[in-house]
Amino acid sequence: MALQNEELLAINKEKDVLVHIVAHDLRTPLSQIKGLLQLLDMTDLEEVEERQGYLQEIDNSTDRLSEMINRILSIHTLEHKDIKLKMAVINLDTVVKGVVESFQFMASEKAIAIHFETETQPHFAEIDKDYFIQVIENLISNAVKFSERHKTIVVSLVSQGSNVRIIVADQGPG
Repeated sequence: MALQNEELLAINKEKDVLVHIVAHDLRTPLSQIKGLLQLLDMTDLEEVEERQGYLQEIDNSTDRLSEMINRILSIHTLEHKDIKLKMAVINLDTVVKGVVESFQFMASEKAIAIHFETETQPHFAEIDKDYFIQVIENLISNAVKFSERHKTIVVSLVSQGSNVRIIVADQGPG
């Protein structure tokens, strides 16, 4: 009985930590959606392609939010520590560049420049794309949040043998 209570307390503590982390992570797509809606509102009706791009980014952000919420609601995952990764080989350059682009508006509100740098050869890895995007979004979101106005953030991918190093370098206090 005491062991079961300890396990339940440990699961509850994990849940509390997860809820805190996820609440933080959910803010990023919501901020992106809000910024894109503001851009959409400022776009002329004639600029159909630009509006379509913003709508597509909003759709992508809402998909990520839905996926995050589905993970939160999976009590089975918490109880059994059974995370189901959707592994696939992806082009890291394309994914990271897309995440960087999705933060341009948020960064521009603080007059922060975000640059993406990569080598000429694309980088591929077998990973869970959704979790990967969540990690990169978290790093860039923190870099924007904690950087002062008129600073620069550089996101780069660098080959190191058979590994790839992803660097988010900012000029913040940390």
